[in-house]
Amino acid sequence: MNYKQCILRKENKIQTAWIPEIYAKTGKVLTIKDVPGWSVVRASTNSLKYELLNALSRDYTRTRKYSDR
Repeated sequence: MNYKQCILRKENKIQTAWIPEIYAKTGKVLTIKDVPGWSVVRASTNSLKYELLNALSRDYTRTRKYSDR
């Protein structure tokens, strides 16, 4: 499954998140973690496979672990 980075808005909150490509449509209203009302403001034109995205996330976490000392 491919994921796209999106900017989401709910009331006065703005969040950036990677969501499945099938939901990454500008104007679509989503429920995320049982919280309804998140609107897709902008979706990236590029997408990443879940496996690659997960590996990049782990790398970022490891880097932060050692750089935040």
